[in-house]
Amino acid sequence: MKSNPFATRFVRPGEIAWVATGHDDSLTALADSFQTRFRRRAAIVGPHGSGKSTLLEHLIPLLNGEKVLLKLRRSEQPFKKIRASTPQWSRGALLVLDGFEQLSTWQAIRVCWMVRQRRMGLLVTCHQPSWLLPTLLRLAPTAELVQRLVTERLAESHARSPLDRSEWIEEMTDAQRLKRWLTEERGSVREVFMRLYDSYEDRHNSASLPATRESD
Repeated sequence: MKSNPFATRFVRPGEIAWVATGHDDSLTALADSFQTRFRRRAAIVGPHGSGKSTLLEHLIPLLNGEKVLLKLRRSEQPFKKIRASTPQWSRGALLVLDGFEQLSTWQAIRVCWMVRQRRMGLLVTCHQPSWLLPTLLRLAPTAELVQRLVTERLAESHARSPLDRSEWIEEMTDAQRLKRWLTEERGSVREVFMRLYDSYEDRHNSASLPATRESD
């Protein structure tokens, strides 16, 4: 049975390569800019599912020094989680917070103060620009970018089935449909992949049904 190429294990952060759309958002350029121009204090901004966590997964290994990465979820008491991690903090280390918007304004201010006191770096992701930190990069996925990611995902799918014919691939990578979905999902590439997952499953199930014999 063919694995769905848009299953979570194939499209979760770190599994899909970061695709730069210009010279200034290549991984090496972003790493250099963060550590020099931004002095290791900045935010990656973008809507839900736009690729912020994916960018982090590829960017963090290029940054100097020790790193403490925390994924913040409101259900997990994010500020308490940050406070619990302080024994891991060392002078000059980098604190990476994925989900900075989960903190209240007071909590965000407190975290920035704590980091400054220890002379650490701070890299966060958030849905909207923060007045506390300059924006390293603002993500705004386009239909063309999503089309490229979908095409690469299909090409990387190792298993083959009758579904892998040119007309089906053309349907999955149709720019107009991807653009419509991206607009409807408010820029969330993750949600577009979920729609593609469902579309793939529908196609696969239809192809698996036995042909109906015509009546005499």
